[in-house]
Amino acid sequence: MKNNITTKEDAIHALNDPTIRKEVVRMDFFLFFTIYFPHHMKYTFAQMHKDMIAMCQDDNISLALVMAFRGSGKSTIITTAFPLWAILGKLRKKYIVIVAKTKPQAKQMMKNIKAELESNPELKKDLGPFQEESDEWGSEAISFSHLGARIVAVSIEQSLKGLRHRQYRPDIIILDDVEDNESVKTKEMREKTYDKYKRDILPLGDLGTKIIHVGNMLHDNSLMMRLSREMELGDSTKVFRRYPILDEHGNPNWLSKFPTIQDVENECLKIHDEVAWALEYELVPISGSEQIIKNEEIQYYDELPKRTVDRYGYWSPRHVVVGVDLAISQSDSADYTAIVPILYQKNVTTDQWEGYVLKDFVHKRLDFNETNDVIIGLNKSLRVYGERITFVVETVAYQQALVDSVRMRSKDPITLISKNTSLSKESRLRIAKPMFSNRKIFFPRNGAEVIVTEITGFGKEQHDDLVDAVMLSIQHAMETIFNQPTVICV
Repeated sequence: MKNNITTKEDAIHALNDPTIRKEVVRMDFFLFFTIYFPHHMKYTFAQMHKDMIAMCQDDNISLALVMAFRGSGKSTIITTAFPLWAILGKLRKKYIVIVAKTKPQAKQMMKNIKAELESNPELKKDLGPFQEESDEWGSEAISFSHLGARIVAVSIEQSLKGLRHRQYRPDIIILDDVEDNESVKTKEMREKTYDKYKRDILPLGDLGTKIIHVGNMLHDNSLMMRLSREMELGDSTKVFRRYPILDEHGNPNWLSKFPTIQDVENECLKIHDEVAWALEYELVPISGSEQIIKNEEIQYYDELPKRTVDRYGYWSPRHVVVGVDLAISQSDSADYTAIVPILYQKNVTTDQWEGYVLKDFVHKRLDFNETNDVIIGLNKSLRVYGERITFVVETVAYQQALVDSVRMRSKDPITLISKNTSLSKESRLRIAKPMFSNRKIFFPRNGAEVIVTEITGFGKEQHDDLVDAVMLSIQHAMETIFNQPTVICV
């Protein structure tokens, strides 16, 4: 087709021609949305909306993670409009699966799509007719018999294995808010969603299948955040885009809807929940207002510091203090036995003691004899880090019996300290807080995520045995190495 369009007026006139309009909307998702979805465009598009549309229609992108604030219009673009254009437009997709958190939510998403097909006059006139061509035009599925295509909406909570449409496997999978505040509360629940994605959703597709995950910030270890960290640097086929209500310069990300900072502040006043605002609008990964150790207080190391020599030519001392939190029961719901060694040594520059959590930690369900063997084995293997190894075990009947047993069975000298404390777990965490806020405790960048999750999510995670083990080590070090008073920090 010869292009004689040279001005904006020419373009508007051309789009009034049904033949030209049908051709251009099939080729361009942005024009498709602009022409057929003006009733969803109360405000002028921001750059983030153009980015979302570009990610949708780029068939070279296999995985797109789109995190945007509540009310940003992401679901309207990606979950309602895009499936229609992907089938009716140039992509000619045959099988699109939309995954929601619950079945009622899946039905609502399908209802939104069906409403456009039935009640959008311009869409019906240009690209229709759309009608009940089979029994697949319902609350959870829509079939386009003349195109051999189908859209289905499902819940992540139901069985998803083996989804097929004729000879087609899903060529587009859209996940829209598949997690909520309840499903990210504990590590076990987050793992369940992650396993569901890896075992059920990911295998649904084939070569060339495109996955778009839409949502907002719920937890630093939510499915979307975990997938974003798994992306390989430089892989242009996978993208992660984050659109908080304010950009990195502190300006509103959607100026036509929020022209000024005052408009954003007015929106914040409607929420009446600081945590919800931080998570769902600012997209800041926090665990809640009661969080004792903040995410930003966690420090990491890539390599353990080398042992230093003091000004007199002697090796500077290194101590390993191992916190041991024992679990009595081995049932599936019981806590794990947690044994966490922390290496303490002085920083040669600041002359201050620092603690480095080692990767040699243990987090398992162990019986009495297994626990004996593990402690005795660690007493040998940890000597590579320092000449003084101290195990600190909280004293109750079961723990004291194990301490006595280890002392009797160990062939090598072993230092075990029975610590009797009446402080609550929260109080012990607050005692250790200055060590975190003053950047004196470091975690390996990779390999200790489960410890960090329990510490930053204390009070919300199902288990806190690793927290106890770490606190036992830090509290002992504060009293004997750092020479700091164990004052509760409120």
